[in-house]
Amino acid sequence: MRTCNEDVVSSILTPGSEHTLARSIIRPAPSCASSGSLKRWLAGTLHDGNGTWTGTAFVDHDVLDDAGIDPLDAKIYVRSTASTNPTSARTVLDGAAHTYPNVSVLNASEFKAPKASDINTVLNLIYALLGLAIVIALIGITNTLALSIFERTKELGLLRAIGMSRAQLRASVRWESMIIAFFGTALGISIGLFFAWSLVNARDDQGFDAYVVPAGPLTVVAAIAAIAGVVAALLPARRAARLDILGAIATQ
Repeated sequence: MRTCNEDVVSSILTPGSEHTLARSIIRPAPSCASSGSLKRWLAGTLHDGNGTWTGTAFVDHDVLDDAGIDPLDAKIYVRSTASTNPTSARTVLDGAAHTYPNVSVLNASEFKAPKASDINTVLNLIYALLGLAIVIALIGITNTLALSIFERTKELGLLRAIGMSRAQLRASVRWESMIIAFFGTALGISIGLFFAWSLVNARDDQGFDAYVVPAGPLTVVAAIAAIAGVVAALLPARRAARLDILGAIATQ
């Protein structure tokens, strides 16, 4: 029998959530507020990350009823044994949920899929912004090289006069463009990795507990940047290679 200063609560909590639950749900009834407080017995601890997807506490409906809270079952978790046939278990669960049109039966993979889909949507948006940034960078590099060639017309004419071929001059302009693209990409990747690390650490309590460097996608980005550098240098390199040697040398 329950008394004013004792109450047995059947609950399973995630680490660190005991005090929050005690403040928000487990409290003495009004008639007992002046005579004592409830004692709590912790039935177990749920070691499942931080409860981002599953919540931080599991309690009996009686606890919520006593606190004046109308319980609503948003999710029901079913644990099978090693000897349970997954197909048979799914059939039974589908049959039990058949009469409830707003209830979906999901296995672990199906439960994770919509979460991963939301994250992939954000990533696709970031990739689209990255593509737009590359286009803007191409325009910037092209303009920079065109202005640089215009300012160095006399120097380029002298290089051609002492024996540099048109192909070598075009190659030098392309390499200059690739170096600009490389430094811009290296700086962008470094800043991105730092902010990603900061975000993971800042949201560790929300399920972001693993920091992984995507080496493959970053390599692809670096390769695209190098190709973009070559593309951006095509017109400036062509203009530099077609300069008239005497006219370029005579430029003031």
